Amino acid sequence: ASYPTSMLAQYCVLLARATSMWAKDPTQLMAGALPQIFVNLVLGLAFLNPSLDDMDDARTLSYGVFMAMANCFMGILCAIVVTVPIERVIVMREYQNGTYSLLSYWGARATLAVIAGALSAVCSGPIGFFLMGNTGFGRYCAYLAPLVLNNIIGMLIALVLGCVMQ
Repeated sequence: ASYPTSMLAQYCVLLARATSMWAKDPTQLMAGALPQIFVNLVLGLAFLNPSLDDMDDARTLSYGVFMAMANCFMGILCAIVVTVPIERVIVMREYQNGTYSLLSYWGARATLAVIAGALSAVCSGPIGFFLMGNTGFGRYCAYLAPLVLNNIIGMLIALVLGCVMQ
């Protein structure tokens, strides 16, 4: 199909639109950010300051990291699955009118999902990390890397699930 603008121009316009909707819409921003912040606070307090000298405390710390990863995944998943079906009507209308291609739209949404997933983990991750008694930049990177990756995977899965939801 031919479009009045190039795929790259469509992608840039759609990415800017999706980003502004994500930043300005309180339901999207708060549904993704607030639950993660609160659960990381509870996780940090539940696994407060175990020492890494004792094996039981190290195991407890690994449980806390696992719970933080599950929190990231579920919070993002729930926020996106709710919003994508609402947008689908607009996307289908613009596609059928020949305004934008679906490839440009989903490319922009996937790019935003990756960026938002990484930002969400970077913003909420330090709460649990420091409350669990961790220190050091190396440990912080080892803690944050799975959270970021998990958030990105959760966002992309949520986009797919949002497409098939009615």
